[in-house]
Amino acid sequence: MNHIRYYLPRLLLSLLIFGSVLLLPEAIARLRYRAQHGEWAVSLATAVEQSRKEVSALFLEHSILPFVLRPGARLSFMDTVVEVNASGFRGAELRAETPLRILAVGGSTTFDTAVTDNSRT
Repeated sequence: MNHIRYYLPRLLLSLLIFGSVLLLPEAIARLRYRAQHGEWAVSLATAVEQSRKEVSALFLEHSILPFVLRPGARLSFMDTVVEVNASGFRGAELRAETPLRILAVGGSTTFDTAVTDNSRT
């Protein structure tokens, strides 16, 4: 019984030190992230799952190309609002009365997720 009185305060002190050294900074970092971004940080597994859902909503498998944009898709992808027209190109619908069209076809550098709205594509 004497050894419990000896070890219990030391165990509680160890837990308090553990909490203040490891858990408190973690809690502060999460709260700072929430304040800066307006949402709670997510685990890597959750981020991967969200990314898979975004990718499948935006892209289709293709018989020749690795993938193509899904016609009519409208969603947020990598913090960018993406709108794909009925022809499968990013941006507004193509109009027949437009006399001149410039079409850029390519990969991620052509798509450019840094362009945050379709009027600037």
